[in-house]
Amino acid sequence: MSDIAKALEQVILFRRAEMILCILNLLDAGATLYWIQSGLATEANPIMNHALLHGVHTFAIAKIFLVVIAAGILWSHRHLLLSRIGVALTSVVYAGLAGIHIGGAILKTLG
Repeated sequence: MSDIAKALEQVILFRRAEMILCILNLLDAGATLYWIQSGLATEANPIMNHALLHGVHTFAIAKIFLVVIAAGILWSHRHLLLSRIGVALTSVVYAGLAGIHIGGAILKTLG
């Protein structure tokens, strides 16, 4: 595989990871609002908790905005190993959060 093909493949993989990150962020926002409005959870992130005090719309906009800004910063430094690690790590964290939300929903449904 040529160097150009390898570089293109890395860019495509990076973009996919960022798309997954943004999708998981949206799922986390919706699930978090559901749990909070159900009275079954509180927001653990102090920045997002402050945004939530100003309403659910402010919370959602802030959550989306912050992740999009972070994804843009990571994208602009995609040539750096640290940026690639950052995208992978945050995607794994959000996937874990999605698992917790799904597990909690299953437990709530069953019990």
